Amino acid sequence: MKRIVFYLSLIILYCFITSISNVGVEGTEKSLQKEKDQINNKIEENEIRKAVEKGLNCLCQGATNYIKRQQCMSCHHQIIPSLAGKLAENKGFLLPKEWVSDQRAFILKSYQDDLEEISKGEGISGGVTMAAYTLFYLYKLDCQNEKIYSALIDYLLLKQKTDGSLVSLMKRPPSEGSPFTNAALVIPSFQSELIRLSSINSEAAKNKRLRIKSALRKLQNWLESTKPENTEDKVFSLIAWTNLGNKAIITQIQNALLAEQNSDGSWSQHSNLGGDAYATSTVMFALANSGHSTKSKNYRLGIRFLIKNQDKSGAWLVKTRTRPVRTFFDNGDPGGKSQFITMTSTGWAVIAILYSL
Repeated sequence: MKRIVFYLSLIILYCFITSISNVGVEGTEKSLQKEKDQINNKIEENEIRKAVEKGLNCLCQGATNYIKRQQCMSCHHQIIPSLAGKLAENKGFLLPKEWVSDQRAFILKSYQDDLEEISKGEGISGGVTMAAYTLFYLYKLDCQNEKIYSALIDYLLLKQKTDGSLVSLMKRPPSEGSPFTNAALVIPSFQSELIRLSSINSEAAKNKRLRIKSALRKLQNWLESTKPENTEDKVFSLIAWTNLGNKAIITQIQNALLAEQNSDGSWSQHSNLGGDAYATSTVMFALANSGHSTKSKNYRLGIRFLIKNQDKSGAWLVKTRTRPVRTFFDNGDPGGKSQFITMTSTGWAVIAILYSL
């Protein structure tokens, strides 16, 4: 009997020691895995910052060269690069001295002689889309007090169709031609102008507020009744509804876009096209802007795609799908005859990546 008790004691002691060892091993493995994850996250953040810095260098050089060679600003070389640059500054990245302010001055100068015409619905060579992008830029940089801000709102109120849509002057996909793009870009400015005008006690301010309220109602009705046809439409529909605050529609569009992500982490402009940096980065911006986590698997896969496909020049090359509407102007940027859409995609890529930092 004593022998049985002795052997049972040995067995119990063995089990106890083994359990302690297993706990120790598991604890060590978890600790090692945590350290490994921290190292990987640090490596990924370093990669991300390097990609942003390379992209910013490309944008700054291209935009600086453009204002030396052209008299009028552009969305692809000023608006999107400037938005990327301002966000980068806010995140602690260093840009060439006064680069953001120089670009802002050039943008404003492009309009200063035509304010009266613009207020009457004329005088903007790029039509509704150029006006909408400029308004969005001024809103993002807190330039609502600029005279051009009010003039652009007058312009867009006059350009709105009876069905509520805002139609581009021409179709130059993907960045120009979608009424969803125009709607999304103007909604926050219309909303902020309503607030500003509410503090002004005049008949003119009252009338303008009524016009803006009516325009917003018509825009919302148009959005509710019009189905997005491609990625550009869905992206800017999501941005529009984010500003209008309809959670059910926001979730619906988020889920639709997430379901369309390609296996390599990219998104495509159309279902019959491969993934590219423009579609990928604009989708990522719209998702982040609408509250989707930038730590999600989908977003991280998008970042990996962008980092992997960044050109050595710092640009994200995208091939143009539009027919030339004017004589080709070579600004010396990456992409050759596709350099305008490449500059646009590079700006959006930098913005999308910055949202993860």
